[in-house]
Amino acid sequence: RRVFCLEHRSSHGCASGSQDTTCVVCPLCGCAVKHVAGESIHVTFDRHATTTCDPSLHPTKKARCPVKGCKEKLTTVNAFTCKDC
Repeated sequence: RRVFCLEHRSSHGCASGSQDTTCVVCPLCGCAVKHVAGESIHVTFDRHATTTCDPSLHPTKKARCPVKGCKEKLTTVNAFTCKDC
């Protein structure tokens, strides 16, 4: 699995780059929390905070996009993880 910035997610040569999801970044652990359609974002976040949130997982160093010449720092908001390559 490779991780790309949002600009390069659809141009990295793989068919699965067109997915789109809405998420929020947990300020405690830095994980992306996928927003469930039709549900309040507060309910979604509360469920994450009480089940899978682990503040010790908060990243300290930001990864960068692997495309040559791209210096974009990857965060949970602007990163795309390709499940096919």
